[in-house]
Amino acid sequence: MQPLLLNHSFTLAIWRVSIEKLLGKKEQMSMGEGESLPLSWNDELTDKEVYCIGKIVAHWGAIEHEVFSQTLLSFENEISDVSELPSAMRSVRFSNILDLWEKRVVSKQPAERRQVLEEQLQEINKLKDMRNALVHSMLHWSPQDIGVITAS
Repeated sequence: MQPLLLNHSFTLAIWRVSIEKLLGKKEQMSMGEGESLPLSWNDELTDKEVYCIGKIVAHWGAIEHEVFSQTLLSFENEISDVSELPSAMRSVRFSNILDLWEKRVVSKQPAERRQVLEEQLQEINKLKDMRNALVHSMLHWSPQDIGVITAS
């Protein structure tokens, strides 16, 4: 089976709900003796920002799934049990799976297909740090320079 060329226009349901919309009501935190405070969560993101972050996360997840699936299929005739898979395939580190994908899938393709997959691998590696910063960091911006966002 030939690996699919990754498609960045996956049709996926995009996460875009606030806690209040998800619950359908305002939650209350009990303060004891009949008193309560409304719970609210303000992520300080606009709907457009939430939508864009959701798209990035959904597309990245689809890319990770495709790379993982293609790599897993490359072991199909070599192993008889999941425990025989290399540790990279049983880890959550996408970069480890990317290394295996390059060795076991990309490098074994005919020239034209390999070139496209190598370009996609370069693009994934180029975007990986930005994606990780977006998903795993706290984002900060300064009113003095609103064009600069830093991740910590």
